[in-house]
Amino acid sequence: MSDEKEQAEENGKTGPKRYTKKRKAKPIEIEQEDGTVKDYTIKEMMGPERAAFLQQHVKRLKINPANGKVVGVENFSGIQSALLCRCLYDDEDKLVKAADIDKEFPITLQDELFNDAFYLNGLDKMAENREKKD
Repeated sequence: MSDEKEQAEENGKTGPKRYTKKRKAKPIEIEQEDGTVKDYTIKEMMGPERAAFLQQHVKRLKINPANGKVVGVENFSGIQSALLCRCLYDDEDKLVKAADIDKEFPITLQDELFNDAFYLNGLDKMAENREKKD
């Protein structure tokens, strides 16, 4: 008997592990400058969006040529909007454009949304796994 199956039986669960195709989503409200509130949703990215973000992010990294390890970030420009434009949806369920995020969202708001999107998309787990390897 497999360890997973034994663990499931010990916890009173039987049968196969269930997965879902439903994207994670976090509804949010953003107060506008005029005091009105607009609804947005941060949604889990699909594979191509996540790959595009990671590819764009890798280009920003500063690599030590001696050992190939990351030693920092070379370019921070638009780092928040690069993620958010792939997973932040407006009240019409349309992705918010990076240029609009950069132009219309204060940096403190971008930081908060970036953190929410980062965790919702499991990027924190990827970073943890990479640190363990290094």
